[in-house]
Amino acid sequence: TCISLFYILVFEVREPMKLASTLYELNINYVLKLLEGDKRKVFKTILDAGGEILQSELPTLTGFSKSKISRILNELESLGLVIKLKYGMTNKVKVNRRINLLELKEK
Repeated sequence: TCISLFYILVFEVREPMKLASTLYELNINYVLKLLEGDKRKVFKTILDAGGEILQSELPTLTGFSKSKISRILNELESLGLVIKLKYGMTNKVKVNRRINLLELKEK
């Protein structure tokens, strides 16, 4: 009985986490296919940085101006793909782990 309980607690809890991770990866791949050009480059740069980056680092990594980065991030944020959080004199930009693909298709 103890082994059964251990199995349920350990393995049953991990399965939903594994499923959520797989769905997130599928969503990200789908989003990358939908995005084009500069938006895709900026989004991919954020992903390559581990899904989180300071906005002030993006111009150097992408070669885009600060104002272009700001415009693109505003567009990505309005699509629900990234979240911007104040971080000192800049923003911390994170990939939204709860991407709503249905809303994205409509926009």
